[in-house]
Amino acid sequence: MSPARFAHWPRWAAAGLLALTLAVTVVSLVQPRHPPPRLQAGDHSDIQLYDEVIATERAGAPYEVAAVQTYRAAGSPVRPFIAVRPPLLLSLVSRLPNARIADGLLAALAWGVIGAWALRLRRESQSLIWLAGVPLVVFTGVEATMPMARLGVLHEAWAGLLIALSLALRTDRRFLAAVLVGLLAGLIRELAMPYLLVMAALALHEHRRAEAGAFAAALAISLLALAWHGWQVSLLTGPADVASPGWLGLGGW
Repeated sequence: MSPARFAHWPRWAAAGLLALTLAVTVVSLVQPRHPPPRLQAGDHSDIQLYDEVIATERAGAPYEVAAVQTYRAAGSPVRPFIAVRPPLLLSLVSRLPNARIADGLLAALAWGVIGAWALRLRRESQSLIWLAGVPLVVFTGVEATMPMARLGVLHEAWAGLLIALSLALRTDRRFLAAVLVGLLAGLIRELAMPYLLVMAALALHEHRRAEAGAFAAALAISLLALAWHGWQVSLLTGPADVASPGWLGLGGW
């Protein structure tokens, strides 16, 4: 096994990082926890909202029109434009015979992530405990996407699994598949874009210019797609529309 990029750190720096990590962990554990608000009669969960967007799009409306109309009717925020999810996922699901097929595809992706990491890490050890333990550990991180519980329309579920798959596919000799999968994650959910930025920065730091350029190009494409989406939403919304109060919430683990 090759040494990690932190192997050259002096002892005091490594100890400081461990102490900081421990302190952050302790602080996060003692923070007050706030349970999510329960849906009231007439409220829409994200899944209900996305199902209605899909139905409207199947009726012939362009995605942004379908999304803004549905969000507005449900009293959900449409400003700023990132309150309206990017179009790729729901537009693809709207073309499936049944939206529940997306649940099966998401579960298949989760199994693919488990398999990819099992193959990637099997060269680190050939012991039976290691070979059995790696898939089990990865399973604990992806099993929530497997129950076929209508999670196939959730952008975050897809983006998270795609990032995990991208990391498993990337090696020192091959990176194109990882870039393409990462790009797909960024197009599905803009919250995946920092992953592309970090991968580009790390590749540049390690003098892998081709890989850095590929991840940077994926990030640029994702940003352009997001800008186009934002422009389309801005044409359909105005000051009278509901604005999001923000998403930042700190509540421990």
